[in-house]
Amino acid sequence: MLDSSDYIKRNSREYAKYVLEHRAIPMLTDGLKLSQRIALYLLKDQSTPVKTAGLVGRMMASHLYDHGDASAADAVSRMAAPFLNNYPLVQGEGAFGTRVAPLKGIGAARYTEVKRSKFAEKYLYMDMDLCPLRENYDGSTMMPQTFLPIIPMVLLNGIKGIAVGFATNILPRSLQDITEAVNEVLTTGRTTKALMPFYERYNGPVIQDHKNPKKYYLHGVVEKVNTTTVKITDLPPTMELETIIAKLISLEEEKKIVSFVDNSTDKIDITIKFTRANLASYNDTALITLFKLVVNETENITVISPDGSHVKQYDTPNELIEDFVNWRLQFYKLRYEKMLSAANDLALYYRCFILCFEDIDGETL
Repeated sequence: MLDSSDYIKRNSREYAKYVLEHRAIPMLTDGLKLSQRIALYLLKDQSTPVKTAGLVGRMMASHLYDHGDASAADAVSRMAAPFLNNYPLVQGEGAFGTRVAPLKGIGAARYTEVKRSKFAEKYLYMDMDLCPLRENYDGSTMMPQTFLPIIPMVLLNGIKGIAVGFATNILPRSLQDITEAVNEVLTTGRTTKALMPFYERYNGPVIQDHKNPKKYYLHGVVEKVNTTTVKITDLPPTMELETIIAKLISLEEEKKIVSFVDNSTDKIDITIKFTRANLASYNDTALITLFKLVVNETENITVISPDGSHVKQYDTPNELIEDFVNWRLQFYKLRYEKMLSAANDLALYYRCFILCFEDIDGETL
């Protein structure tokens, strides 16, 4: 019989493991958290749009998802938001964020529609008949333990999560860089390719800290138009327009700028006026600092292992890609074994079919 301390420790471990696997940390194999995997599993045959709220209802009714409808709608909407993903795994129709409001511009689930994306068809929904399965929370149905993508999706769009004792903050990379790194591992067994963070719909540079290789500075874009005028043409990823507007109002009140005009619509377009003498004292780097157009991100590559048994941390994305390729290759062996078995069964059938005609004369037939 357990005493109270052991009981608390055991249940705390179980809860911690549940939060890690089900809510906070993505799997190395397909780069998804459980809620995302459930939504994508239910969307795999959805070639025509369905209300986002309707998909959320299916998630609740499937006995696969056991949390609230608001968190399910948020998970689905974020996967369809183009300014939150390099390559959305869900194709959205309706308001799924804009350049000026990447997150706050996402519409309510009852007003938007979703379906499977072409990208997911090509890269995620591979070898569905080989996917390892798992029971749902009450054992009443089955779902994939993981998808079998052909690239490490966890590096593609970036993902964050905070759990008991662990956190993850994986920055996005370009599809081309990831593909080249995978091919290099297949050819040589390892990859040394530089895999810098990449944001598909943003123009600002990403600068790596020279002292801490895991730390990156995501910049906006500022350009001098003339001796009194500056334009902001892009914000750092994840920064909302209202954040920079609040900063400019503050600078105007402090007399550090004369005025500003925001003409942003589907792109960032803010014109700022200085006095000639004041602007002359700023170079481009100083302007970035003045407007606070920098977001600092320290990468923490933490994932769930392929068998779901433990948490694994990586120092570099290259190490993760090498592990992913070695894991994924085993399913090619399974695929060929399954193809060979099917071919042998078909050959046996035709041999038996031929024997029927060879052993029976025409009159009997």
